[in-house]
Order: sequence, then structure tokens, then C-alpha cells
Amino acid sequence: MSTFARTRDRWSLRLGPARRRPPAPRPAVVDLGPTLPAWTLRVACVVVAGACTVPLLPAAPLAWFAVGALLVTVAVRPGGAGPSLLAVGVGLLWALAPTAPFAWPLFALVSGVHLVVDLAALHGDLAVGGRVERRVLRRAAGAWLAVQVPIQALALVARQLHVADIASPWPPLAAGVGLAVLAWALLRTVRARG
Repeated sequence: MSTFARTRDRWSLRLGPARRRPPAPRPAVVDLGPTLPAWTLRVACVVVAGACTVPLLPAAPLAWFAVGALLVTVAVRPGGAGPSLLAVGVGLLWALAPTAPFAWPLFALVSGVHLVVDLAALHGDLAVGGRVERRVLRRAAGAWLAVQVPIQALALVARQLHVADIASPWPPLAAGVGLAVLAWALLRTVRARG
């Protein structure tokens, strides 16, 4: 036996049996704020999606079947392609609907579809029995409002220009410049994160 081993054994005998045992592991404590069940977000997502699509549906049974399948897809797998396909489907239904392009339901429809996509992205990877903190929902609601306020304002301006029947080349030009600036800002944000 080496000198080091003898010294170690002698000190462990002097310290006693209580000191020779390793300390007991501490249990992990996770401090969560108030939470909501994830299934409530799924239900909210399907209810808002249904409220956005059902008023636009024609009487054809195939359209009802397709929208029903999309709603089931959103309910079962919200993190998949269902919410995006639903947004595209609602846009196509609105384009084919015999209503005015800037009717008042369009404003609710835009915010509703955006809410469906955001809710699905928020809880898409959670299990049905999972839980979501309320502060996460508050942060997501702030981001949703930050997008919706300018979109709704621009939609109101576009509606007023459409109602006034102003024939000017400036609104489309301003919209194109605005889209270019928005794309540039989004690209900078994505590059900064990546």
C-alpha cells in the first residue's frame, strides 16, 4: 500500500462514518409561475380557426370536409403544417368569396388567422397534458399586438383609399418601399440571431 493510500485511509477513519459518505443530492426545484393546461390552448386554437373559416365556406360538401380535416389537423398536431395550410386556405376562401375586398370582417379575419398561427407555434411541441406559463402567453400576446397594430392600421388606410376611389400611383409605391424595408429589417434580425 502506498503512503498516499495509507494517509487517506487514516484521515477517513479519523473523520468518522458520517464524513465518509458523499452528500445527499439536492432535489431539483423548478419555480413556475401560474400555468394553464396546454389542451386549453389547443381548444382556443381550433375555436378561433373555426370562427375564421366557417363564415367563408361555400355550400359545397368538399369544402366543409377540407376545412374539417384542417381543423382536426390543427387540433391533433398544432406544430405541423396544419396552421399554415389553414392560413392559406382562409386566404383562398376570402379571395374566392363574393364580398368586397376591404369589408369589415377582413380585419377580424386577419387577426384571427394570425392568432391561430401564433398559438399553434406557441404550444405546437407540447404534449396535451403539458402546461404553459402565463408569462409566456403575455410575452406572446405582446408580440402579437406589436404585429397586429400596424397591420390593422395599414388595412384601415387601404380600406379608406379603396372607398375613396383615389387613383394615385403613390400608395402602391409606398407599399412596395415599406415591404422592402420590412424584408431588410427581418433579414438583419435573422442574421443577428443566426
